[in-house]
Amino acid sequence: MCNLRSNFILCDVCSSESREDFYLLLLTRLKDECDDYFGFEAKCIDMQDVIDHYTVLDDPVIIFDQNVHQIDNNSKQLLENYTGISVDEAVPIMVAGDGDCLFHSLRTLYPTMSIDELRARAIVELCSNKYYYETVKSEMNLELVDDESVQSHVLRIANSQEYSGVLTIAALSTVTGRAIESIYPSVNENDRYYELLNNVFIPRNKPSSLSTMPLRIMWTGPKQGSDRMWVPNHFVPLLSVRQSNSSIETIPTIVGMDNDEDMHVEYAKASSRIVSRTNNSKTNHTSQIEDEKENNSEIRNDISIFDKRQIFLEAPAIIQRMIQAVKEDEIFELPPKIVTHSSMFNVKLTKENRLSIGKDGNGIWTKMRSVKTMFIFKEPDKYQIVRQDDKGTLFYNERVGNHYIACPVNPNQVITMHRYYATNATNSSFRRMIAYIDQMSVGDDSNKLNLPIFLQYVTGNQYSTENLRLKPHGNATKFDRSFTSTLPSVLGQIQAQPRFLKPSTIYNASIRNVEEASLPSITTVRDRKQVYNARQKNESSVEEYMSIMRRLEDTKSTVARISMSRGEAPVLLLSQSHMIKELKRCCLNSSEHIQSSVLCIDTTFNLGRFFVTPIAYRNIAVQYRKTKKAPIFIGPIMIHYRDDTQSYQELLTYVHQELKNCDTVVIGSDGAKAIKKAVENVFPHSTHLYCTRHVRQNIERQLMKYRTTLEERRGVLERIFDSSESLIQSETEEEFQDRLSELSEYWRTIQNSGETRSNGVTDFFQWFNQYQVNIFRNHLIAAIRIPINFLDRNGSPRLFYNNDIESMNYAFKNQTNWEQRSLSEIIDILSNLITAQKNESIRALYDSGELELVPPFSRFVCDSHIWSAKTLTERNQTIEDYYNYVPPDSKPKRNLNISQKAGRKPGRSKVRGSSTTTRKKK
Repeated sequence: MCNLRSNFILCDVCSSESREDFYLLLLTRLKDECDDYFGFEAKCIDMQDVIDHYTVLDDPVIIFDQNVHQIDNNSKQLLENYTGISVDEAVPIMVAGDGDCLFHSLRTLYPTMSIDELRARAIVELCSNKYYYETVKSEMNLELVDDESVQSHVLRIANSQEYSGVLTIAALSTVTGRAIESIYPSVNENDRYYELLNNVFIPRNKPSSLSTMPLRIMWTGPKQGSDRMWVPNHFVPLLSVRQSNSSIETIPTIVGMDNDEDMHVEYAKASSRIVSRTNNSKTNHTSQIEDEKENNSEIRNDISIFDKRQIFLEAPAIIQRMIQAVKEDEIFELPPKIVTHSSMFNVKLTKENRLSIGKDGNGIWTKMRSVKTMFIFKEPDKYQIVRQDDKGTLFYNERVGNHYIACPVNPNQVITMHRYYATNATNSSFRRMIAYIDQMSVGDDSNKLNLPIFLQYVTGNQYSTENLRLKPHGNATKFDRSFTSTLPSVLGQIQAQPRFLKPSTIYNASIRNVEEASLPSITTVRDRKQVYNARQKNESSVEEYMSIMRRLEDTKSTVARISMSRGEAPVLLLSQSHMIKELKRCCLNSSEHIQSSVLCIDTTFNLGRFFVTPIAYRNIAVQYRKTKKAPIFIGPIMIHYRDDTQSYQELLTYVHQELKNCDTVVIGSDGAKAIKKAVENVFPHSTHLYCTRHVRQNIERQLMKYRTTLEERRGVLERIFDSSESLIQSETEEEFQDRLSELSEYWRTIQNSGETRSNGVTDFFQWFNQYQVNIFRNHLIAAIRIPINFLDRNGSPRLFYNNDIESMNYAFKNQTNWEQRSLSEIIDILSNLITAQKNESIRALYDSGELELVPPFSRFVCDSHIWSAKTLTERNQTIEDYYNYVPPDSKPKRNLNISQKAGRKPGRSKVRGSSTTTRKKK
């Protein structure tokens, strides 16, 4: 979707976008190709693999909720008078009449999907299957209604506020996976459209969808006039007003049990009419209740809300229930195994329970989102919600009279509660929330409050999960067996078995008592392969590290350091002495002959179950024979398991020590926050350049979110990056401020020329001024690049790009064949690359290979015959001299103001010692 290189369909930035922003960016990319249909179609085909990055939930809103929906009275009269549908059965819902009414109607049925998502999905579906939809339109005789071709239709509806008709309805049926019933009122007499448009559109890939209730879209328009024909100009959705008689309300009642036995839950059911809850009726209860409970006021009856509306508890209510469970000692030792109804549990917080609480025997759970809430304890049982301002300061609101006063908070006293929300893959109406805290001390350790894990299940009020049919695992290709997770304790028992036992022996022993097991799906192993995999992982984590640690004994090994702190994963550093010498020579020593290289740092992902962060630089002592460019060489490499500042700081600290604590180094990166903080801590006086391409991508992505056109984006980017007088080429602070003002004026003209771009938040320039100005001022503009001589051949400041380190990362992945490898394999691969680069430099010493030495390093070059005649000791000495050599300054520094021509006889040649006189021209 973007131009960033990735070995996945989506890069990390695109895949982490929110659902709304993801499809806004995707639709913007499609709009950029609107000038030519064939380019537009090719782009749509490319987007087929990413269009389903977010799934369409199979639970549309089909029940009318008076608290959420508003009835369209005009359409209601048309429905009652000119269709066979009673208003006691269904009612039309009011939607915006801005030209996108069909998409607004579908969004009423699918509130989690934005207009941009529905439009993008419909366009990609039409372009990818245009011949199918041309056939559908012909077979249903809809050409009489709309004779527009698919090509013209998609180019038109790509823009907002454009009429969408039968082709869009047919495509949206496939997008949602549900049949769509088109309802056309018979207002006009002998209306041929009545028979054609009262029809059902079936999904292209789901002919069996007729077994479910179709979605209903009604054609509507103005009131009928006596002197003119009625013409529809609007779409509205129809929602049912009849509640299913099988709806029941479940009130959880927990039955006591022994801790040594499996947990079972029983429920008492009470028949009642439940208020239907839709996705569109979500309200920000968390923020509302947090405001109400700033001073720990008495909590409302959250159980009644939970029972009636089938929603998750808010953060304050969860905290209060945790505290209450500790007071009343109502904490379960083990988490529940199988839950089929809406219920809540407080489970003891242990490492075993943390690992097993998500393995509940209900099959696969799809993670939807996670939320963090901060709070503190003023007293052992009284809490305060903690907030954070724009500057990162933590505070809580203390109520004094009718006002709230912000009180600062010590970060060491803050407790963070994590909430993880998931949806069952088999039944999307079955949802789960797990909440736990990561700090449990109040004051000193003598007054410790062990809050439990809070677990809540929510089932849709129209569904029952008692007969839940579990699906196979999402990665399963050969099995259709239903998937359930095995408890960690069972896998631990397998790993503890002696190594001489075969997997088949362990498997047979584990299923011996399967008849007596109450929940065999999660308390017994799945198959022999699971036994084999569990033992392999155990071997990898122990024996593999032992073999790596033995490499430290070898002085020629690339493994330079293994560090590990208590409770943390290890960090490995790969380096050799010649790498440090070349790094110091190329990145620190600048002279007339050579210009210092930029020390680049970036992280490589997906090489294994760890991160690999190399340092790369241009080796200015050699060049390629063909291109005459300096090659990219590898510096120290870090293999780590945490992508945080502390890890990068460990790598940079090692480099800083090896460079003899020299701070005058130029560092380049993509601007990742963790790397930025590490550079500031270890190299505070260095120059840190940001990759221009990454910053440009972020700005262009933000412009798309403000719904700018392609020409408008080009104009903004030209003023920031492309023109000779752009913002990034500012050589002084005054130029930077002047060009920033010009950018502000240009953005104002864009805002005034069309509809608002802010999308309800802040405008683009306000975002740029808040998040990008300091980045440009400190890491990008020419005023930063000129003092470090980061210039091109013409003496102009050149832009920094992170291409060198990314090409090295690309080489790593090529060596692994783009597959994840074990830690030992990755170390061997990286060691081979390091050795190969060293060997290329050695070959250049006897004028062979792809590289050649450049002055003043060419003094070490000798003929291949001479090299062959040298002994091994002589060769090693030459290699050592080459790596230790540092070019001196060609011109000695002058302390006195003495001219270079001082002492020369007038009329003499410039060459000292010459007796030749210059001839005067006649």
